[in-house]
Order: sequence, then structure tokens, then C-alpha cells
Amino acid sequence: LVEHLPADSLPTNGGVSAVVTVNLDLDTLMGGIKAAGLSDGTRISAGEARRLACSAQIVPMVLNGKPLPLDLGSANRYFNQASRRAMEKRDGGCTTPGCDRDARWTEAHHLNPYAISKTTDVRDGALLCGFHHHRAHDQGWIGRINPDDGHVEWKLPGSDTWQRNQRWRP
Repeated sequence: LVEHLPADSLPTNGGVSAVVTVNLDLDTLMGGIKAAGLSDGTRISAGEARRLACSAQIVPMVLNGKPLPLDLGSANRYFNQASRRAMEKRDGGCTTPGCDRDARWTEAHHLNPYAISKTTDVRDGALLCGFHHHRAHDQGWIGRINPDDGHVEWKLPGSDTWQRNQRWRP
């Protein structure tokens, strides 16, 4: 539901709409090996928490191994409408090499994890279809904005070369 309901259109309670708090310790956030916990007790991987945080209003609470927070993140980590439109114009569709999904079928992805960069910026975002967004997080894809022409490129697992989706940006 978090991925499919518009958080800005949900009813509020005390001035706050639905927010999911993800609890994880610092080692989990950095290494992504152990599971994270949602506020209702559901367990998800750290990678899944990072992927959901790209588009949903999720607040990460980093713990120190005890039930004491080291850091309470911001829910404003997702790309706003203006950022999304700018990426649609720049990327055209899913930026994965060979993918044919146009921008209507994509999600905004942080090239550098928000947990590390603490920024949400078009110059650090890329459009990926849902399938490739999952793979990018699960397989640790490396993406960048090409410094010469400003388009998204990927260094996919098992490759040492930067590649781009030639369908949108030949």
C-alpha cells in the first residue's frame, strides 16, 4: 500500500498523514545484511527499506543496538513533482540499458543512497521501472550522471563499463 497510495492525499490525524517508521541499527543501514523493522513489527530487508524510501514517506530511525535512536531521518527524502517532471524530461523512461518502459511506468531512484548523501536532487536521481528499481537495490547497481552530457549511466553487476539506455538517449 505504501507504494501505491498517494501519501499527500491520505487523511490526517493530528495534522500528520500516514507515516511508516523503519527501525534499523547503523550496521544494518550501512551493510544491508540484517533485517529492518517497520513500526508495526513487520521485518523487511535494509535494501527494501532504502528502495521504499525513494518514493514513499518513510522515516528511518537509526538505533544504536539498544532501543535508543541515533538519528531520526526526514520524510522529505522523496522526489517532489517538479523533480519528477525534470527527470522525465531528462531520462525519457527507465534508464536501464535495453528497457522499453516509458516515464509513466517509472519510479524515482536516488543514485547515491539518501541515508548517506542526505540530499534529494535531480542531479542525483534516475528513473527506473518497478522491476529494475527492485534489481538496482537488491543487486547494488552503481549509477551516475554522465559528467559530459548529463544523462544517466549504469555500471551493472559483472560489467566494468558505463552503459545507458539507447532507446531514450542514443
